[in-house]
Amino acid sequence: MREYLKRFVSEFGETRVSAITSTQVSDFIHALPFSAITKRHARSGIVSAYKWFVKQGWADKNPAAAVHAPKVDLAEPGILTVETACRCTH
Repeated sequence: MREYLKRFVSEFGETRVSAITSTQVSDFIHALPFSAITKRHARSGIVSAYKWFVKQGWADKNPAAAVHAPKVDLAEPGILTVETACRCTH
């Protein structure tokens, strides 16, 4: 999670956390060169950070909370053949 927050800080530099918009957060998350599930984790970290910022009085609202999490398409799990299962256990 720290890696995502480091990237976030690198992206926004000296910008006040209260000045960052939901659109900026969304653009940042969707531009990350990671899979959808990893982008969801990055969003979660930013949402958590902003919850803390709000508690500290550094921001009035959480712009990351308005950002939709990237959709993750999970493939159906495959069924192993007996031969493959035996190879996995040896």
